[in-house]
Amino acid sequence: MLKEQHPFWSAWTRVIIRRSWVVVGVCVIVSACFGVVVWETPKDLSFTGLLPETDVEMNNFRRVMDTFSSDTSIVILLEGERSEIDRATAALADGLGAMPQVKQLRLAADPEWLVERAPWVWPRPLFDAAVRSVRTGETPPALMTNIEGADAVIRKSLQPVEKASLLKVGLNASPLDMAMGGADYFAIEREAERILSDGGFDVTHGFTGLAAAAAQDQRNVIGRIRILSPITFVAVLILLAGVERRLSRVALAGIALAATVVISLGLTGIAVGRLSITVTFFGMLLLGLGIDFAIHLLVAMRDALSHGKNAEDSVRYGIRHTATAIALGGITTALAFGLVSLAPEAGARDMGLAALFGLLVALVMMLTFLPATWLLLERRHAHKDAPPRFFLPGLERMVSASLKFPKTTVGLGFLVLLFGLSGIPKYELERDLEEIISRSVTSFDVDKRLQELWGVSPVTFIAPVESIDEARDLKKRLL
Repeated sequence: MLKEQHPFWSAWTRVIIRRSWVVVGVCVIVSACFGVVVWETPKDLSFTGLLPETDVEMNNFRRVMDTFSSDTSIVILLEGERSEIDRATAALADGLGAMPQVKQLRLAADPEWLVERAPWVWPRPLFDAAVRSVRTGETPPALMTNIEGADAVIRKSLQPVEKASLLKVGLNASPLDMAMGGADYFAIEREAERILSDGGFDVTHGFTGLAAAAAQDQRNVIGRIRILSPITFVAVLILLAGVERRLSRVALAGIALAATVVISLGLTGIAVGRLSITVTFFGMLLLGLGIDFAIHLLVAMRDALSHGKNAEDSVRYGIRHTATAIALGGITTALAFGLVSLAPEAGARDMGLAALFGLLVALVMMLTFLPATWLLLERRHAHKDAPPRFFLPGLERMVSASLKFPKTTVGLGFLVLLFGLSGIPKYELERDLEEIISRSVTSFDVDKRLQELWGVSPVTFIAPVESIDEARDLKKRLL
């Protein structure tokens, strides 16, 4: 059976022609409902949203972090004169401690507190010698010298610089939880900067920690999306204008595309429970994919209209001659992308679902909302002009050369394929977060400054142990 005579598309066309306003109304209502879903769905646009959720090591990481609350800390580095640092620290402790997002504040460790409990951190031989000294009542001078040296090391390791100090702000929520979404960090950042500014403290400051890095990354990502999304949208519509000069028709396609993105994001949010960075950026990619469906349909309807058909017959012609190809192309592409959602990685899964939903929604919107609104527009004032000839410099010559020299064209294509395949072994999975996330995350600069000041890496390793002996054994194995 010819596609022009397929009963399904005939029935589809009758609904659009006879119930145009109903079709448009349903599409608008559905888009609005999913817009509310998107607004209410938690959004984690930082690298934390790409961390695997079911991985064994990730589960262990979460368990340990929940136990020790390490990932819920925002570290504030203060630099300046000691008197100014102490005043600023006191002001920050009072101001931040009253915030509902803050669970606890931890000031820089007091060396004297640890010195009083020095036996717990002394090397084992020194500890054993001190115990023997207490039991026998004899304290050799060499033992006292070693103890004084150990205490000096403790003081120096905790306060190696005079003009810098740390303030750790413990949060009530983890940056790995979607409820946070960076909001807690930004509230604390704003309040800390207000306190330091209003107090006129002569100190410099910086923020670090997983919460800070995730939130700063998210802020950068949102900024990029706000710039790239409208640019992509406008660029797609400009390309559409190459085959459709009527701005009203281009605007209809733009509205359909925008609704497609909103609905697909809403469906993904319902399925996953939150929106990640891969979902958001695929929304921009969806603009380019969805416009393909619109181009075929618009050109067919406009071509029929320019040849004397009325608006209803033009819609009927356009759908019957393009809907099958649009549907097959959209469904096969959606399923191919949808297979990616079976991957265990959160980022790949989210992108696969967004692509699956997005392409199917684009398929439906371009075959319902677009022809219905186009029909309503043409009923008011039909434009009989023919579609403009799309011109791309060199395209016609390239196609002609391909037809004239088919074997050479296939051979060149095969060489390009081999060249591309040769690069596959060079692919590597990047595991350095500093290379993966945004370039403007100041948290990493603060980390490097901590390493300069204290001479140690800011990375913390936590290992739950049951006894001091187990801890000392682990230390030896780590060294």
